[in-house]
Order: sequence, then structure tokens, then C-alpha cells
Amino acid sequence: REHFSIRQSDRRWILEGQRLLRHYLIVRTPFYDKDLVEFMLAVPPGLRFEEHLYRTAFRRAFPRLAKVPLEKTGLPLAPGMRELRVRVGRRLRWWLRGAGLRFIAPPRRRPYADYNGWLRTALRPWVEEMLLGPQTRLRDLFRPQAVQELVAEQMAGANHARRLGVLLTLELWLRQLP
Repeated sequence: REHFSIRQSDRRWILEGQRLLRHYLIVRTPFYDKDLVEFMLAVPPGLRFEEHLYRTAFRRAFPRLAKVPLEKTGLPLAPGMRELRVRVGRRLRWWLRGAGLRFIAPPRRRPYADYNGWLRTALRPWVEEMLLGPQTRLRDLFRPQAVQELVAEQMAGANHARRLGVLLTLELWLRQLP
């Protein structure tokens, strides 16, 4: 699996973006150092599983940063009671599912940021100006009525943050064109 990841997906997806940007940015890939990769492939799989070695080294080198919650899990790298509770809960659910009790739902992951709330409150004037204002360039690509309905539904409480994010990105890009 690691060989496939290094030779195929990383090379095709991650490194391709860096190749496109290297004329504009200084790109560094410290984790693709040949000696480091060979060393890590020689490390026993138990230490590589779930980035155990990386997390342990990070906690020792940067103890204050290790207390910052991760985007993916909402938990810090530094061990604490909350992390212990979550890990015990995961193990318990895994054990119960193995015993045939599959009705126990996993906890819902907390989103990293409340994009829906931001779009409705602090960013509302900006969203409306960008997507509904007189200088909107999306009118040539999308029906203005459809965009207006999408924005109105979002402001009324619907969850269209992802769609609006795509439209906002496209609008910002279009405004940079001559």
C-alpha cells in the first residue's frame, strides 16, 4: 500500500500541483527525501501505523503546538482526558460491532469551521456583493435567478456553503481575468 501511494497517488496528485507552481513558489518536499523514505520503510509497521512515530516526535519537539486540535479529528496530538475518552469510545464501538451490535452510531465529527454560519453572518454582505452585485461575472455562466435562490436559501438556514464556496471561488477567479 505504501509503495503504491508513493509511486502512484502522491506522484500523480500531490507532486503534480507542486510541479505547476514551482515557477511561482519555492516548493519544498522534506518528506520525499530518499534517505528518509528508505528509513521509514525500514521502521516496523506498528510504529508507522496511524502516524505513531511522527506524532510522538512532533509531541516531543513541539509540545505547545501538539495541544492545538487537528482539523480532521478535533483532538490535539498531546494526550489528554478528552482524547482518551474518544479513543476508548472508538475501541468500545469497534468491539461492540464485532459482537454484532451495529446499531451504535459513531459520533458526528465536528466541522473545523462553521462556514454556513460565517456565510450567513460576518460574510453575508461580501457574499451578496460578490454573487448578486452589479459587477458579478457569473451572470454569463449561470442563471442569475438560480444563484439568487441559492443565496436566499443559504441565508434562510439551508446548508449550501460548499456550492456557494465554489461559486465564490469562480467569481474571484473571473474577476482577475481582463
